[in-house]
Amino acid sequence: QLIDLTDYPESMNGEYLADAWAEAYYQNPLIMGISDARIAKDGKSLLLFYEDDEATRESKKAQISAKVTEVVAEIIDDDMSLREREYAINDYLCATAAYDDAALENAALYNYESVDAKFNDSFTAYGVLINNVGVCSSYAAAFKLLADASGLECVVVTGTLDGTLAHAWNRVALENNQWATVDSTNNDTEIMVNALLNAPDYAIATTLVEDYSWIMDDVKANYSNSSDADEFYHVQGLFFDKDTVTARIIEQLNAGEIAVVRTDYMLTDLQFYDIAMELIEATGNENLGGGYWMGVIVVANDPSLLV
Repeated sequence: QLIDLTDYPESMNGEYLADAWAEAYYQNPLIMGISDARIAKDGKSLLLFYEDDEATRESKKAQISAKVTEVVAEIIDDDMSLREREYAINDYLCATAAYDDAALENAALYNYESVDAKFNDSFTAYGVLINNVGVCSSYAAAFKLLADASGLECVVVTGTLDGTLAHAWNRVALENNQWATVDSTNNDTEIMVNALLNAPDYAIATTLVEDYSWIMDDVKANYSNSSDADEFYHVQGLFFDKDTVTARIIEQLNAGEIAVVRTDYMLTDLQFYDIAMELIEATGNENLGGGYWMGVIVVANDPSLLV
């Protein structure tokens, strides 16, 4: 409940201390249930306030740790590459967790500064790993713990989604020395899957807007990715330029009812309209349904399949 700061004179700088505290908290998801942290009046101590008593916190930590060990044994093999481990963790979270819309709605009632006690777990790793339901911070914390246990270097990143809604996601160090972005919360969809699995920084810059809370400011620039070599649709052979993507969509529609591909990350409404008109002309089906996000295009012969 009290952290002595007397051996750290740099902590007298309030901005520096806030940065250090935020990194310690976000990058260690087993630090759970802290409702507030304040500097003592003497300026030499950090006071912590908890939502749960110590016995409850220790019980939850033990449950989480046991679950992490169980899951890693289930989904990770020693001969997996770093990218394969990352994909496996993302797939596991998308398959087993669901987003807690009720928790987010409750947080909105309090201007995202607090929630009713019954929703506390949905904002920690306990929610996604034990209850199988949580918000973005729960997904990100769970991913971090699973990644650490799988031999991956991983950080939790905080900021906003589309520059508006508070959000959390992860970065993972891969073989190419790039820190790839993975947002399991938004990858967890029925059809337009993994749009935010290792897309390069320039492609996600306006979608995932980082703040300066999650890591010390002087090293934040080290966690970057300029490559799309590990991006999901590239790896799956489903990334096509705008000149060939229409033909690829038609191939998929002929083979099944739904086509999902990716093209230019910066695809615009007008460009998507042109692709849609080409598809209608080529297939003769004026009832095609579809949409796009960040260059990921989904098209269905029957629009009801996308509802």
